[in-house]
Amino acid sequence: MSQAENIRQKIVEAIKGEEDLNNMVVEIDANVEGKTASYPVDLYLACTADNGLNYKILIQTKTAGKTLEKSDLFHFSNILQDVQGQVLGVIFTQPVYDKVVQSVAKDVGIMLYEVQAEENQIIWEPAVSDIKIDVDKEWVKVEKEKHQLGDAPIQSGGDPKYMFLYDEQDLCVNTIEGIFDQYIKEATAKGEYKMVSIQHEFKGGAIYLNTEHELIKRVKLNSISFTINFRKLSTMDGLDMVKNILRTALRAKLN
Repeated sequence: MSQAENIRQKIVEAIKGEEDLNNMVVEIDANVEGKTASYPVDLYLACTADNGLNYKILIQTKTAGKTLEKSDLFHFSNILQDVQGQVLGVIFTQPVYDKVVQSVAKDVGIMLYEVQAEENQIIWEPAVSDIKIDVDKEWVKVEKEKHQLGDAPIQSGGDPKYMFLYDEQDLCVNTIEGIFDQYIKEATAKGEYKMVSIQHEFKGGAIYLNTEHELIKRVKLNSISFTINFRKLSTMDGLDMVKNILRTALRAKLN
């Protein structure tokens, strides 16, 4: 039995074993009707929730043994847009590190269900916390005096993937998230899946971060500190998969 078939079987068996899910429609290798065409999906689930809404869940499991390609994601997105109702798409895939794929999937209502390549292989998911950015206070003091700003605060922050870092030639050289990814990749390559505190010093030239101030548009950084931790992704338990999928479906958007 292939991994895709195994996942599908576990989901179906879990649904059959739960009394609360007896009314759920379950179709394997289904053809789902859209507004303009019908579409083959590996597994189709449909149910009416307590809120009275009808939910449709389209699940692709054949991608479980590989990393999701952008083309597969966009193709599946087009299918979901053509199906009416409260629709959730689920794609089983190897861990996805491409931020564009993650962002697009979230925007179009696709749940990326990351799984192990093999039953005995452990997949680790990284998380970053305790982020602290050390700004060069002396540099900031000089800039404030230059603009007669006194003790006015200089704010900077936001989503790490959009916190761009610049060198003295005004060239974008990295992002805060890029620094996180550097250490995550190093830990993954070494197989060191444990909590670790990082102190990243900016050496070899000045590095600047954008601010929200109209006069001091960037601030010079000394370092950034953060903590990396890893957690095991959920095991291939059928009931856990069903619960995770249904929980996400309840938050899906109406097409």
